[in-house]
Amino acid sequence: MKTIPFFGMTLLAVALAAALSVFILDSAGVSTLELDGDLTSVAGQIAVAETESQKYSGGLIKSLLDLRLAILRNTSAMLNQKRSSFIRHINLRYTIEGKQLPMAPDSELREILNEIAKAENSLAVKI
Repeated sequence: MKTIPFFGMTLLAVALAAALSVFILDSAGVSTLELDGDLTSVAGQIAVAETESQKYSGGLIKSLLDLRLAILRNTSAMLNQKRSSFIRHINLRYTIEGKQLPMAPDSELREILNEIAKAENSLAVKI
């Protein structure tokens, strides 16, 4: 008769552990497996961007590729931090305080269009 209470307590402990693990895994929203997939994707993009950046020695394209590399590395760092926060059960949020850019007035836009037209005409005359 002593095995029934032991069996019952064991069954209760297993059920409680299963329920608790479901709660913990579900509370994260995004799993570490999904983050691992994102990290793998970003690592691939970093490798491609590094290879592409090495083809250039300077100029605008090189600068844009280096900017892309910096953004990808920052993204990778943020994903790693998010993954660590899930493992350690720490609430982590990234807040960006952005501001909407004001629209340019019509007079300014017309002035820009006039400058473009003058530049195109100047170029057409030279050719």
